[in-house]
Amino acid sequence: MASARKLPSGSWRVRIYVGKKPDGTPDYKSFTADTKREAEYLAAQYNITRKEKPKCKLTVHQAIEKYIDNKSNVLSPSTIRGYRSCLKKDYEKIGAVKVCDLDADTVQRFVNSFTVGHSPKTVKNVYTLLQSSVLECDPDCRISAKLPQRQKSTITIPTSEQIKALLARLERTPNVLCAVLVAAILGLRRGEICALEWGDIRGGKLHVNKAMAMTDKSTWVVKTPKTKSGTRAVALPDYLEKRLLALKQENRQDERIFHMTPNTLTDAFIDARNALGFSFRFHDLRHYNASIMVYLGVPEVNAMERMGHSTPNMIKSVYMHIVEEKKSEVDDKISAFMGASLLSEKV
Repeated sequence: MASARKLPSGSWRVRIYVGKKPDGTPDYKSFTADTKREAEYLAAQYNITRKEKPKCKLTVHQAIEKYIDNKSNVLSPSTIRGYRSCLKKDYEKIGAVKVCDLDADTVQRFVNSFTVGHSPKTVKNVYTLLQSSVLECDPDCRISAKLPQRQKSTITIPTSEQIKALLARLERTPNVLCAVLVAAILGLRRGEICALEWGDIRGGKLHVNKAMAMTDKSTWVVKTPKTKSGTRAVALPDYLEKRLLALKQENRQDERIFHMTPNTLTDAFIDARNALGFSFRFHDLRHYNASIMVYLGVPEVNAMERMGHSTPNMIKSVYMHIVEEKKSEVDDKISAFMGASLLSEKV
């Protein structure tokens, strides 16, 4: 048993090692009291209680299933659907192991084997779900493993010319055309677009306050945004508002602006995109929107607000993509300047 140490304040403290934190660093529980004997008594009582506490007898599969069920009314339908998909196909090699029998070697071997054929991002997602489920089942079971290094993310940004060609291709399907415009001009996600209602257009703005998502039962539901920043109001240009209202004049009698699910929107988009020989995704229209804001020098905080982001990661990724594209041009300018300035060379 660890001995108490006197603190500068005059109190006494005992630290007990309880395992490792999620990042792999040692984790300790502290007990502080006015006297050495009292601090050591508190630590001893904790150790006794800890040893008497029954260990979790659930298997890893059962622990993850229980975790998902407990979070089903808290997390978004799409997140729960993703969790259930992981549970069904990603834990075959460790699912039958009991939580109380898990150790660092078992978890690391699982991570090592799962890494083969899966991206670092997928490995992290599967490991994080495992870690959270085990910790909820047994707070004293703090598993840890070294994960593969994340790959540098690559993004695709369609050009204005490509989007113009796509819009021309979609002239006979005005609902899909308008959805593409909303994504490219306002930066909305496809789930946000499909959940829009006529009441969301007011005061010269498009109010984003819901999204359409698929549940684990493969049904579509309209829900609130995942994060607080997802609820926002984006300035709606007159030319885009007129195009949207034209949809209502055609045959829209209910509250929904677009009579599509995210999947049917994507399918229609892919048909038009493939016919033109392009390869960018519908989501890349948001990257285009972000790239225009970077080009125009829109402050980061305003760009984040318009796109419904809680962090600037995507904006920075777009910025770095643009910087990388301009790298050779910048290199030429620097070389020419240095040659002319130092060596009187004309490049």
